[in-house]
Amino acid sequence: MPSEIKDIQTLKKEFDEVPSSDNLASVNFYECNSHSVESININKDPEHYNAKLRLVSEYGISLFGNGQYTKAVKVLSEAIPMFENAPNQNKSELKNVSYFEHLLWSYAVSLFQTKDLNESIKQFERLVAYKPENDKYRNWLKTLKGQKISKLIKPLWIFMFAWLIGEFTFFKNFGPELQYGLSTIGAFLLLIAIGFELYIYLIKKKK
Repeated sequence: MPSEIKDIQTLKKEFDEVPSSDNLASVNFYECNSHSVESININKDPEHYNAKLRLVSEYGISLFGNGQYTKAVKVLSEAIPMFENAPNQNKSELKNVSYFEHLLWSYAVSLFQTKDLNESIKQFERLVAYKPENDKYRNWLKTLKGQKISKLIKPLWIFMFAWLIGEFTFFKNFGPELQYGLSTIGAFLLLIAIGFELYIYLIKKKK
């Protein structure tokens, strides 16, 4: 049978007693009270909205802190838009809200840990846009973009290797004009591959 549904005042009081530095305790609190949290009617008034927002956000951050990245991604993907749309929330001021910045950071790293490179890059781009002076965010973004390029380079080098074999074997069966065209294309792709490798090298060198 489901446990008795607690009101927001009871949830707040009990949650305040959980050590803020104990991620596992925060996770356990939420999961033991998930039925009550999910039953909070956020449309009732701002107090109910903010109560649920706090509990869901802390749950997501605690999951991240406890290394439960897959669950953290799911929870934080709900908490972030909920924070953005909170009553009386000025979206233009979100970049100055340190707690929201922490939500984005937790979400971005959790996405990286779950191998969602593209979405992680999007979140770090947002963090860099909010805090362009933050070296940590900029370095993460550069590194992730370098990893994305690396995934593109591997098949490109395989293709270039096959192309090189062709240059010394069956390409010779083609006419001079076609051979020249194929060689030009190969040289162009080689320059692209070298350019990507140089970009990745410079990123690593700056770390």
